[in-house]
Amino acid sequence: MLGHVNIDDTDFIGRDADLSRLSELLEGHRLVTVLGPAGMGKTRLAMRAADLMRWPAVVADLSHATSADGICAAVAASLGQPVEGAPGFDVVGAALAARGPCLLVADNLEQVTAPGAAAVAAWLGAAPELRLLVTSRERLGVRGEILHELGPLGVPAGDDPRGSDAAELFTRRAREVRPDFDPLQDPA
Repeated sequence: MLGHVNIDDTDFIGRDADLSRLSELLEGHRLVTVLGPAGMGKTRLAMRAADLMRWPAVVADLSHATSADGICAAVAASLGQPVEGAPGFDVVGAALAARGPCLLVADNLEQVTAPGAAAVAAWLGAAPELRLLVTSRERLGVRGEILHELGPLGVPAGDDPRGSDAAELFTRRAREVRPDFDPLQDPA
């Protein structure tokens, strides 16, 4: 996927401080990893950050990659490169370098951390104008990696289930299933 990602603002709740911090980190560093457990919103945050950056974004979903070849194939496909055989780190690195300034979002890198770290290091070396935003449950351990740990959304204080980001997200998701959902009404 090239260009801007366009995440719907209505689906982006409670991560404004994280988004601001990611923007700052990406301005000053070439490799930023968003860490957190599954379901925390790492992907949505990374996509929103990519949409707001000044560089064209390439988003590679690596959730199905199981090897270095799988990582390279997924990124090559995201770049719109024909995938014949297994493109290596050098082929993908050259394709990234040819793009000039760009942001690669490597989403869901946790299941292939070791080959992912090797790929990231190779691509940073090959493409001097490349910036990488990685989402993972584990750090890569690549030189220059900056971590942004994603914490939970804020929860309501006291007995009032309103007024927090977590409650707002819960209410919106509940209303997708039951439009008349009211968090203040006792379930019958």
